[in-house]
Amino acid sequence: MIEDKEADHFLGQVVTNMQDGQEYIVDGQQRVTTATIFLAVLRDEFRKLNSPKAEVRADDIQQDLIKGKGNYVLTQSIQSAKYFRDLIQVPNQFDLVKDKAHTDSEQNFVKAYKFLSSKVTGKVKELKIDAQRLDYLEQLRTMFLKHMFIMKISTEDEASAFIIFETLNARGRDLESSDLLKNHLFRMADGDDTVQHSWDGMMEPLDYKSSKATRLIRAYWNGTHEFATEKKLYRALNRSITNRSQAISFLRSLDNLADYFAPIDDVKNESLFSNPQLVENFKILNLLSAKTYYPLILVMIDKGDVFSEADLVKVTHKIISFTIRNFTIGGLVANKFEKSFANIARKLYSDEISTVDEINHLIAMEMVEDEQFMNSIEFAEIKTEKAAKYVLSELAYPEDTSKIELDDVRVIKINQNVENPDRLGNKLLITKKEHQSAKKNFESKKRVVANAKFKGTEKFASLLGKMTTEEINRRQDEWKRDATLVWSK
Repeated sequence: MIEDKEADHFLGQVVTNMQDGQEYIVDGQQRVTTATIFLAVLRDEFRKLNSPKAEVRADDIQQDLIKGKGNYVLTQSIQSAKYFRDLIQVPNQFDLVKDKAHTDSEQNFVKAYKFLSSKVTGKVKELKIDAQRLDYLEQLRTMFLKHMFIMKISTEDEASAFIIFETLNARGRDLESSDLLKNHLFRMADGDDTVQHSWDGMMEPLDYKSSKATRLIRAYWNGTHEFATEKKLYRALNRSITNRSQAISFLRSLDNLADYFAPIDDVKNESLFSNPQLVENFKILNLLSAKTYYPLILVMIDKGDVFSEADLVKVTHKIISFTIRNFTIGGLVANKFEKSFANIARKLYSDEISTVDEINHLIAMEMVEDEQFMNSIEFAEIKTEKAAKYVLSELAYPEDTSKIELDDVRVIKINQNVENPDRLGNKLLITKKEHQSAKKNFESKKRVVANAKFKGTEKFASLLGKMTTEEINRRQDEWKRDATLVWSK
């Protein structure tokens, strides 16, 4: 601002809520934290000058802006508060404390201080005498306190503060729900060490990614409580978890489920399941981009020994059939059925139902009928390769079942120029090695198909580049009856 001669600068908004005489920040933690670190840098730079006025300025910043009336103006979350206080808020401690940073947050505090200090110190060193240096620091102090602004919105209701935050940030990157949920759960737990342990235990298998944590929390919540969209998840949890025991119990459940959820949500993670068919079913659901079923599977796992892995195989097979019929082939909107799986999960959680047969019966009730499914198969288009290769492996390759490994196959089109080239009947499977050769040019593609590993591919060599819409229609028509058996209702 000084160098560019800007009059004023807007830093953004800070949203807070008042509880028990304390003001909690819902949105703007980084802004307020960075502002405090900058003030600490100014305080420490003033102290370096051999001047009574500079010493007064340093004391003013410490007493009025950092410490306040006996208490520190800003207190970090429980797990970071002491380190932040010792590193930043207590004068002359930075060099003694900086190497003791362990968590990402603590390391970020150190990095922020070093960055801001280097900018201020670099400019101060360019000035020749202390009077000039004092004048420059005075300018920084005045510009920061008098010409930099925030918009502060405060409410007495935490959930309302979150709604305000979401509205203000509707066009920006949303703060992950898990970040806000963590703050609420830690506050309800009131410093109980088991909460930090459970949270860390949950986050480790999720690669410490807030987006994954949000998916787990929401899936489990919707399987055990009234359905909530991600936008309304924080408000729902805020109103339901209101004391320490509830917070601890909820986090323990999440901690126990995270190791199972991680490979379900991302099949690249090592699975705890020993049944190979169950692992394969989860891989298939991942290929189909299916997520609506998460609440049901989490509640089944949460039931402990009530359901075996063999039970989970039966349910996941039914979920695959549901996904193919309704979404992959049927083209229905997934959002509608998200509530359906949550409802089934809650019935299981509350012991309204208790067996695999009951679960699968409720899933089947949500599936499209055979006639509608066969009509959809006849004209099906599948644009994503992951889904297409699974569906083709089940319908078009009865002689190659033992040869096909879904991780090692690619999808190619028989005729790139036909109308609607993404029709399922216009596609073939080849191995990844074959694909490397096929993508060079059309002649290479013809040689690969003619000598393909899979018989179901080889027989289409003469139609490569020539397949007609009528021939695609006939091919898909042949699959209709088989499809109702493979993915039965």
